[in-house]
Amino acid sequence: MGACGFKSRFRARKSAVQTVVGPTTDLIIFDVEEYDGLGEFNPSNYRFTCKRSGYYDIKACVKIEVPNGVGSISIELHRNGSLIVHKYVNTTVADVVHSVDVGDHVKLTAGDYIEAYFTVLNAATKTISGGTTYDSYFSAQRSS
Repeated sequence: MGACGFKSRFRARKSAVQTVVGPTTDLIIFDVEEYDGLGEFNPSNYRFTCKRSGYYDIKACVKIEVPNGVGSISIELHRNGSLIVHKYVNTTVADVVHSVDVGDHVKLTAGDYIEAYFTVLNAATKTISGGTTYDSYFSAQRSS
C-alpha cells in the first residue's frame, strides 16, 4: 500500500478521437485521468511510471472505426520504449467498429514506464474513439 493506504493503480481515457493514417505507429493519447492512486500516470505524456517495484496488471483497449475497409492493426504496450506485448487484428469490412485490447502481467522496477501504441500496418485510415465514451482506456494496478 502507498501513502494513506492507496494502492498503485490508475485508469485513463481519451478526451477526443485520434486518427491514425498508416502505415505508422502512434502513441495513443490517453489524456483524461479517471483515477490515479499514487500519481503515477502523466496525462501530458500519456505514461504510467511506477513508483514501486512489483508485478502489475496492465491493459489498454481501443474502440476503432474502420472507414476504408481492409487492413491490419496492432495495439501494443511498451516498457521503457521497448515492445513487451501486442495484439494484431485484421480488419476486413469497411464501416465496422472493432474493440481491441491488449494486456499482460508485467514485472516492473521502480521508475519503469509503460506507454500504449497503435499501429496501422498498411495505407489505411483508422479512428480511435474518444470524447465522452469510455470505450478506449489505459489502466494498471499493482498486484504484488
